[in-house]
Amino acid sequence: MAAVPQAGVLPATPGIRLVSQGGHQWLSVQAAPGVVWPHVVAYFKAQGFKLEEADAKTGVIRTDWKGDRAGLPKGLTARLFNSLYDSGKRERFVARLVSHQDGAGTLVYLSYQGAIEENIGSGAMHWQWAKPDPGKEATALQALKNYLAAHIPAGQLSAARPDEVAPESTVAPIMPAVTAAPMAKTAGATTVSHTQPFDYRIMNVNQQPVMRSALPYATAWPQIGTALGRADFKITQADEAKGLYHVTYQGQDHGSALGNLLGADAVMSMGNKFIIAVRHHDKGVQVEVDNPMMLPVETDGAQGILELIRGGMVGPHRRAAAAEAVSAKQRAETAEAQQALQQAEASAGGKRATYRLASESGEPVLETHAPYGLVWPQVGLALLHSDFVIESKDSAKGTYEVVYNGKSQGGGGNFVSNLFDGGPVLIKGVRFRIYVQQVDKHDIWVHAQNPMGLPMPAHGARGVLKAIEPKLG
Repeated sequence: MAAVPQAGVLPATPGIRLVSQGGHQWLSVQAAPGVVWPHVVAYFKAQGFKLEEADAKTGVIRTDWKGDRAGLPKGLTARLFNSLYDSGKRERFVARLVSHQDGAGTLVYLSYQGAIEENIGSGAMHWQWAKPDPGKEATALQALKNYLAAHIPAGQLSAARPDEVAPESTVAPIMPAVTAAPMAKTAGATTVSHTQPFDYRIMNVNQQPVMRSALPYATAWPQIGTALGRADFKITQADEAKGLYHVTYQGQDHGSALGNLLGADAVMSMGNKFIIAVRHHDKGVQVEVDNPMMLPVETDGAQGILELIRGGMVGPHRRAAAAEAVSAKQRAETAEAQQALQQAEASAGGKRATYRLASESGEPVLETHAPYGLVWPQVGLALLHSDFVIESKDSAKGTYEVVYNGKSQGGGGNFVSNLFDGGPVLIKGVRFRIYVQQVDKHDIWVHAQNPMGLPMPAHGARGVLKAIEPKLG
């Protein structure tokens, strides 16, 4: 017996569209911002959220935290013992309305923020930020679309033209601080491309951290805006023509090992203002962090902010793809390093370099007496076999930019005390620079540095070097 089609599944609504591009989604509503705004406010209230912020001038709605009841008992048990159950999860949303088509239409972007209560030892609990969850954003957008369709009078909606997947970016007088994100016009359905972790890469350019991507500007611009919302930055002004997001940090100390290591705490205080500049670069984009005077933020702080933004690009639904991307990259790097090492050993008559952990001017280094051409691939192969991912390398400069991808080391105390009091520094996700320095013709020193190429505390550098030393044999 043939299945009977079910009516009302994902109903089409003339004038309201769910648009997907580059792995990100938003609503395109063929109604003025002044029409859409009160209904978006009403939607979140209907979902049981209190509003922490609803600023019509900037088009930003920020809900307060609400407990996530997923997985908790339902029915009579839940009603009788409601106060005894807590999922240990909290969630909130940030909605941003953007004008387009001279104020005749509205784009609605949605960012999800989650928090998880974790036991940090001795019975103490700590709220930790959850990973970005684009799946929840997509679900909420679909629910919001259905709500708007049911509540905005048909007479206030104009049907979208068939080719209107991508409206032109314009500014409406009702919301002068926000401009629309550009999207490439296509006929029919929008082709969805999924962003991967390696689409955005943080590097050091002229002693300043920047984030680069080969993605086109039209794709990167809205992605960065959504990621800012996930990382708890309030967008007070968005100027697509100039590529500037004016933001205010609204969160608390994230308490992450990575943020503490990179020194983001020095600038990541609630209320601090920044400008996130999105520049055209080599057919892609370059993202920079400036202060309100358009001067670069100090390096550690800028690095930490870029890490938060990049973190907002990758959601849990892409973990498998991300893991496979890392594995494929590791396999390719390993094969390349093995081949280079075999060639170097053949040229050296089968000799292999041996290493000794020493201290030079108070800095731990691995010393060896061998040609640079032999040491360089050997160090690379040792890194790959020691749970490091090589994000970039420069043989001419002798630098490997790596991130630790192994199991985090245990140890008492918090990360700051570990960093300065001799505790572990090998924590999953932390970045380092490995510098292979040719001191003279046959003397090589291998240094472990922070991502900016500056010396680490001695115990930290020693810990990194000890991790790779056994794999150098």
